[in-house]
Amino acid sequence: MVVINGNSLGLSDVIESYGPDGKYMVAAEVLHERTGIIEDIPMVEGNRVDGHQIRKRTSLPETQRRDYNSGVQPTASSAVSMVETTANFTQWCEIDRDLARLGGDIGAVRTDELEASMESIGQDFADTLIAGNEATNPRDFTGSCRATATRPTRSSASSS
Repeated sequence: MVVINGNSLGLSDVIESYGPDGKYMVAAEVLHERTGIIEDIPMVEGNRVDGHQIRKRTSLPETQRRDYNSGVQPTASSAVSMVETTANFTQWCEIDRDLARLGGDIGAVRTDELEASMESIGQDFADTLIAGNEATNPRDFTGSCRATATRPTRSSASSS
């Protein structure tokens, strides 16, 4: 049975992957995105099973200006403990062995599908890193846009 646009490679998918010379054709990766942001992220082992507990600064102490012979009001910063949750990005790539053997290059078919899977995971991770929201999707982690929505503020001490 030929599966068209299904969740698995079909006969037509495999046949279209081979050129007239019988060699496996490399796909033009027009859906590839440059997600270099992933390479810039320091990775640390979580200190919890479900994530990593951190202390986040929520306000900065107020800077004061003063005249001679005048006092300065004490100020302090504040911080809260929070848990950065983890997410598991995964896929299952399934290729029928007999179907992959049709063209004679099983490795090329597998490699091609795995490259597409890795690209998809990378794009999903990058999107979640920016806009993830575990409040709307419990399987996500909170992305940087949501995490920085409450930027540290200065405490409410008045300047003298």
